[in-house]
Amino acid sequence: VHTSPQPESVACAGDFNTNLVAPENWAPQYDEAQLTLDALDQHCKISADLPAGSYTFKIALNRSWDENYGAFGTFDGPNHELHHDGGTVTIRYDHRTRDITIN
Repeated sequence: VHTSPQPESVACAGDFNTNLVAPENWAPQYDEAQLTLDALDQHCKISADLPAGSYTFKIALNRSWDENYGAFGTFDGPNHELHHDGGTVTIRYDHRTRDITIN
């Protein structure tokens, strides 16, 4: 398995974090917003049950906003958008490419 250097932590910080039982939205320091690294594919992942709606978020590294990635993997870029029908959603982040996938 080829591994890539990973940040200490990866958070999905956005306007739905309180749905994950975090104390507040847009706060990458909370455990509830942290993604888990899958050692096989080297993607960080989080799955959550969200109500139907439109959401926005960014990927924030190391529990702060110092390094964050928005749409198209752009450093400090525009927010990612998620239009969700309700139910379980999984967000994946690939630190090698800064790509986000949602399903």
